[in-house]
Amino acid sequence: PDFRHPTKKEIEALDKSIVPIKSLEPSSPIKDLIPLKKIIGNSSIVALGENSHGSSSIYKLKLRMIKYMVENEGFSIFALESPTVEADKINEYVVSGKGTIEQVIKDLVYPSWQTQEMIDIIQWMKSFNQNSKKKIEFRGFDMQNGLSALKAVQDFAKINDSILTESLLELDKLYSEPAKDDQTWKLIVQRSDEINLYLASKRYSGADPEYFERIKHYMNIFLQSLSSNNRSEKAKTRDEYMAQNIKWMVKNSGEGIKIIVSADNTHITKASGKMGSFLKDW
Repeated sequence: PDFRHPTKKEIEALDKSIVPIKSLEPSSPIKDLIPLKKIIGNSSIVALGENSHGSSSIYKLKLRMIKYMVENEGFSIFALESPTVEADKINEYVVSGKGTIEQVIKDLVYPSWQTQEMIDIIQWMKSFNQNSKKKIEFRGFDMQNGLSALKAVQDFAKINDSILTESLLELDKLYSEPAKDDQTWKLIVQRSDEINLYLASKRYSGADPEYFERIKHYMNIFLQSLSSNNRSEKAKTRDEYMAQNIKWMVKNSGEGIKIIVSADNTHITKASGKMGSFLKDW
């Protein structure tokens, strides 16, 4: 309701602070992006926003910015507002070339990401990794698609833990009931909490420690999705959950990690209660 034309004074103020972009082409010289260095400073998390999820020009510019930040500022994770498990599958394509671009498009899940511009970003990351010792990763931090996270935990359990498998089968049976009353939802949350605590207490000698940390993270994402979608008493906002998932990324990615976050303006803003504000506080 407060949209209006800018005043002459406001336009003059904008004219004094803008940084002109010479080109959207990824192969363009980086001279016009040098001002990013001062804006980034010593930040370990930098967010690239957008007022539209599907606009071509925004993502062409993001690719230029990503290239600059990876090649000149030492950033090594690109984190998208996208489901975590599916993004981790895309990361296998980006880091080791596993899979096909057709599968990558499916794993982008949200139709707004299934664009040529997003594919161009992913293909550039893959190409960069083929010729660089320091790899750049593709990650996701959204938690709306909890079932894919639960499926990943089930796959892990089948190989590593029969007790966990039984607990997950019981949970799956409860979750699959077509009509669930309040008592059933409470039982689902209770069982999920118990599995989460069980995983937190376990050590698996045969499992890769880094992979097991990710499995615990997946179970936590399922709980986030469960709490959010069913508005449980413990539920937090989607923004806080996404911030928690980026915080997990920082904690589990080694010293000196630098992350590029890509999300809607309404998430990256530092306004109270938004993802950006939680990250800023932490």
